[in-house]
Amino acid sequence: MPTSARPSVARLALLSLVVLATGCAGLTPREAGQAKQLREAGISETEMGTKNGWISGPLNIIPGVGNFYLATGKDSSSQIIYGILNIIPGWLLWPVTCAWSVPQAAIDAGNINRRQTVVYFFDTEEGRKEYERLKAAHAGDPAAK
Repeated sequence: MPTSARPSVARLALLSLVVLATGCAGLTPREAGQAKQLREAGISETEMGTKNGWISGPLNIIPGVGNFYLATGKDSSSQIIYGILNIIPGWLLWPVTCAWSVPQAAIDAGNINRRQTVVYFFDTEEGRKEYERLKAAHAGDPAAK
């Protein structure tokens, strides 16, 4: 390989590494703990979610499109950045980019749904009341039903 091509390959590899490292929308430790509390109360941790991993994953076969789908709605605007970052190497390295972008979008859909569910049950008055009712019903309290 000519030495002039090495910096370009190195930059492309670095950019790909950055995309891989930053691609997933995770939960904070607080949110993960609250999601666990929901599971223990018999509530699906993705119950209030609106994103579908079976849609976002395959959409990311076209670089970035699944991320743009995930960016619609509330608190998902960081997905626009991920979509743009998937586009840059995506067109240069497609179809190899599908190896990380398809699962990344599907995983992000689940995490966005978990976050929406946690916010509903722990950060809204209506959700807190419903959580307490469902938690009591799950524990076997007949008055909670």
